[in-house]
Amino acid sequence: YPEKEFVDVLKGIPDRLPLRLALLFHDIGKDGEGRHDVRGTEAALRICERLGVDETTTETVEFLVYLHLIMFKYSERTDFTDDRVVESFARLVERPDQLAMLYLLTYIDIVSVGPGTWTAWKGVQLADLYHRTRILLETGALPGGAARQGKLEEALGAVGFDESKRTRILDHCRLV
Repeated sequence: YPEKEFVDVLKGIPDRLPLRLALLFHDIGKDGEGRHDVRGTEAALRICERLGVDETTTETVEFLVYLHLIMFKYSERTDFTDDRVVESFARLVERPDQLAMLYLLTYIDIVSVGPGTWTAWKGVQLADLYHRTRILLETGALPGGAARQGKLEEALGAVGFDESKRTRILDHCRLV
């Protein structure tokens, strides 16, 4: 899966500090029993407070650490071609910047497990979920259905996708 996709997503994140902190803290809760996402979130909040991190950044770090497993679960275990699933995921992530950071965190988390853990299939699944959710968050409309095709094409151009990426996403949406 081309890493250029992730470089482009990273370039679109105006404040990268929450992502950097979440990358440091996302697995910090693995040292004990129970859910490491919950324990990691608690630890990350205490560390952010000690470091004097502002409230907005701390809230984003909390979001990322607590939900750092959710995007992979959605992409692997749900039918995100179902509009209701994408709507549900969009309600969780709430904002395009949080979606972008979660996308990158998910990629890095999977890749860091070890050789062979990241596959092209996982990349396609995550990318499709990311793009469908991003379109919904930024336009309020989901891809799919002939009535929305023109609106989708316009939205993809407005979001800044180049022609090859627009074609790939539109072709995928026609199949869904």
